Amino acid sequence: MQRYDHLSSTLKAFMLDKPDATREELKSHLKVMAEQFLTDSDAQGYWNMVEPNVDGVMMNLVEDTVSSLKEIAATKHLSTDQHRHIVEALSLLDDVKSKARGDARGLLNRMHGTESSGELTMISNHQNLKSDLPSIASATSISGLAAVYLSEHAVNLSASTLRVAQSNYKTLHEASSGVDMANHSRADLVALRDNLSETRSNSTVNALLAKLSTLLSWAKLNGHINNDYSAKLKFTKGADSKRKAFNPEQVGRLQAEAKGSAVEALVTIAAITGARLGELMQLEVSDVKEIDGITFIDINDDGEGKSLKNKYSRRVVPLVDGALGFDLQSFISGLPAAGPVFQFSKDKAGRDFRYLQERAGADGEGLTFHSLRHSMAGRLKAADVALTTAQAILGHSSNSITYDHYGKGAVAELVKMQDAIAVSLASS
Repeated sequence: MQRYDHLSSTLKAFMLDKPDATREELKSHLKVMAEQFLTDSDAQGYWNMVEPNVDGVMMNLVEDTVSSLKEIAATKHLSTDQHRHIVEALSLLDDVKSKARGDARGLLNRMHGTESSGELTMISNHQNLKSDLPSIASATSISGLAAVYLSEHAVNLSASTLRVAQSNYKTLHEASSGVDMANHSRADLVALRDNLSETRSNSTVNALLAKLSTLLSWAKLNGHINNDYSAKLKFTKGADSKRKAFNPEQVGRLQAEAKGSAVEALVTIAAITGARLGELMQLEVSDVKEIDGITFIDINDDGEGKSLKNKYSRRVVPLVDGALGFDLQSFISGLPAAGPVFQFSKDKAGRDFRYLQERAGADGEGLTFHSLRHSMAGRLKAADVALTTAQAILGHSSNSITYDHYGKGAVAELVKMQDAIAVSLASS
């Protein structure tokens, strides 16, 4: 009975006994609590509702309340807003603990509304972990669903398992381009899968898709979404050969639709280099280089946040002036002084490209941004480009040239690649 009373008091203290409370009302309630903790006032008796407020036991009360909130999250039927409220309440209690150690910054930030809304605190059996999930654009985006899913299941997860799960769902959210899963389609999930495959092996992608399937199955079962189209989404043996390429006419229409937009250069450079979306989006201005009159991009994983699909992906690829109408000088003059070559997110690139596909009538089954890479591979083959040169351009083997390992013949190889690209695209 005492435990039941304690849970009931916690529900009341955090307004979780009011299912109709709005998101703003719940946030305002936590702000009031933050001020009371900061000033050691208890005008509305929050902690008297939890247990008798005896001197010297405040931290014990906080720990008891943390346990109660975790139990409520794991056992009670709550709305999405209530689950998120519990996550934020646990973060508030972390700030209370910090204040007891002499650091009141967290509580002050809450009072002034400057706490980071994108840094949710997820529940663990042993500790609260700062989530790596991105800011939630929608309660039914992958990150929004994952926040609720993990808050419900975290009491059964170790800290390390929870941390891995957070990382996996962050990756899935980014690959989804923020699509609202309440209205998602099969095409959205196919695009997500192909985005993942830009820098990952099929086996790694399949492991992530298994996590997605579990999340969407739970979300549908609990009424968060109406449909789950994740069945049979995984790659099967030989799946790479089934991916489609854009034909030259489709590439031309995509370029025409992209003209004047933020992704104009991105689309054309992908079409003339065969580089993956992930490889292009992580290019820095310092990765655009010139040697002996040949301008090229240095695709590498040097620097924080960069990654490549495999060891052969590290390579240099010439930027051929005039190929498919590419204006090299205009591109160079338009580069920022430093930082990323493309000043927008990978999510935006993916969304904008899908929009271009629709406008250009190039959005058939199996056609994605990655299809530009397959188109380039097909053009190189059709032009009878030597296999070793084609592999060097696409990063398919150890024949790839890297900027770190230039030898006497490296410039000659760069010229070969430049000529191969020019010849293969000459008829377009």
